[in-house]
Amino acid sequence: MSCGRVMTDRTEKAPGFRNAMYALIGVLFIAYIGMKAWHISLALEVWKTQPIAGPTDGAAK
Repeated sequence: MSCGRVMTDRTEKAPGFRNAMYALIGVLFIAYIGMKAWHISLALEVWKTQPIAGPTDGAAK
């Protein structure tokens, strides 16, 4: 099977491709962290501002 060797040859011959892949992975990782931080901040904001209407006796025991 030469599928793996083709990719290895490409990265050895063109280090710019490898650097571009590392940059793409880094950008996607930073975007993922940013999206998760936004989700957490949104959840905390809703948690602070939303009162619970009903009784909570026996909840989370």
